[in-house]
Amino acid sequence: MDYMVLDAQALQHLEIVESNAGKVKGSLLHYVDHCQTMFGKRQLKRWLMSPLLNQQKIEGRLNAIDEMMSH
Repeated sequence: MDYMVLDAQALQHLEIVESNAGKVKGSLLHYVDHCQTMFGKRQLKRWLMSPLLNQQKIEGRLNAIDEMMSH
C-alpha cells in the first residue's frame, strides 16, 4: 500500500477536513486549499485524507506541483 489510511476518528482528531466545531474553517483543508477548480479541491481533500507513504511517489507529486507552479 502506497498511502496511509486514516479512519474517521483520526481525521476528526487531527482536524483534517473539519474543525472540532464541525466546520471547514479552521481545518487543515481550509488553510492549505488555494485550488481554483472543484476538481482540484476534491483531489486535495483526497490527498489530505490518504497521505502517501512511498518517498518516491511523494517526490514525484512535489515535482509535478513545482512544474505546475512554474507555468
